[in-house]
Amino acid sequence: MKNKAISLLLEAQEELNRLDAERADEYDNPLHCNDFRNRLLFSDLGNGLAIEYFGEVWQDGDESAWSVVQQTLSNPTIAERLTSLRITGADEGANGSRTHEFDELLQSKTSFPKLIELYIRPTGVSDHNFVGIEDGQTGPLIVLCPNLEALTLPQSPEPDFFKIQLKQLRYARFGMAWQTFGFVRNMASHHNMPELRVLDFADSLSVFQSPRAQSSAKVSEKNASKPIDLGSKEIEKAFDLFKQIGYGEKEFAEMRAAAEQANVELKALPPSTYDDSDTPFEDYCSLM
Repeated sequence: MKNKAISLLLEAQEELNRLDAERADEYDNPLHCNDFRNRLLFSDLGNGLAIEYFGEVWQDGDESAWSVVQQTLSNPTIAERLTSLRITGADEGANGSRTHEFDELLQSKTSFPKLIELYIRPTGVSDHNFVGIEDGQTGPLIVLCPNLEALTLPQSPEPDFFKIQLKQLRYARFGMAWQTFGFVRNMASHHNMPELRVLDFADSLSVFQSPRAQSSAKVSEKNASKPIDLGSKEIEKAFDLFKQIGYGEKEFAEMRAAAEQANVELKALPPSTYDDSDTPFEDYCSLM
């Protein structure tokens, strides 16, 4: 089974090489320029497979590198042993976006029972293309990976993500996006990640906005800086969130004392994507 998995991955790389060679005339970069070559990096770790794909992530006619990769991943020989999957690529896209389309993988209904790490590269600070996932595909994709322990997505997850029980997830990172999908509110009101220890999410589109756009942005009065009422229901919700990640009553008392001594304020400054009428100030308090 192990040798068969490696053989399938080697065959997939040969197919990627063939497609690259056939389309060499269409590319701006020569084949020996490895920074833009579609490629699979993989290793048999004994107890599972670690795979990293670097390349295009959209369908391009009947044959595409991304189609080859999805078909390979959906093969039961690969899917049943996959423990780590990383999807990255160059800063390339169409109309300023690099959108992952998981149509073939989702249609195959393949599951990844051993997958504990899923990483889809977020938008880099210096990127020219916003990295995202096709609308409506984030939730169905995560359903295929019920035992995740570490998850990195290029955008905030859509609401259906919070209906999926991820009982072993300990690390979650969500990159910047054009839409929030009500992330702050959903994160504060759902408890589908009981073992979560690290939450890292970005709420700024600063890298995409010009200084003029930033200076002209206005902070709504509703979301402007306000002192936090330490006796409010929002703070109690915040403490509930801290309980989920392992804090006890002693830590709560210390945090409350520290907050009372400090002039605690929450600021939503432009051009934050969460600085809009869909995310009221109270939602930020709930997520604290």
